[in-house]
Amino acid sequence: MPVLIWLVAVSVAGCDLRVADPSGRPALRVEPGAVVVLALIAAAAGWGLLALLERFTRAARAVWLVAALSLILVSFLPLTGSGTAPATREVLGLMHVAVAAAVVPTMAFTSPGGRRGSSATREVPACC
Repeated sequence: MPVLIWLVAVSVAGCDLRVADPSGRPALRVEPGAVVVLALIAAAAGWGLLALLERFTRAARAVWLVAALSLILVSFLPLTGSGTAPATREVLGLMHVAVAAAVVPTMAFTSPGGRRGSSATREVPACC
């Protein structure tokens, strides 16, 4: 989904998606490959955190939801810096929301909740 947003922004709206580099180097162009890779990294990191929480806590889903929503909010902080065009900020913000809208519900609602001793992790006793 974020690649579709990139495609519409660049091809249809004519946006030149460049992000200011705080070190003073030339602005970085946002490319579709980077969009895909970063979305996959974010999803994999979320999945990994959820898997760890499911293994070690009974409240895995709740803890993960709080962590995921907090990290989504934090991911918007770089978009508040100066030097990046407002249109670019808006497009990047939409990309963040698109990834979050796909990843968070999918993982949260498919998680068994991380209950210790659930049927997925409990050993089945031998029959008599």
